[in-house]
Amino acid sequence: MGWMIRVFPRISDGLPNLAVLDVFLLISALKSI
Repeated sequence: MGWMIRVFPRISDGLPNLAVLDVFLLISALKSI
């Protein structure tokens, strides 16, 4: 999970709404591979 914090540092800021957005972007990026 450490790489997720590096790629999406906002998750570590404790902002759930931004974390959900980052997870959505991560899933979209994985689907595009």
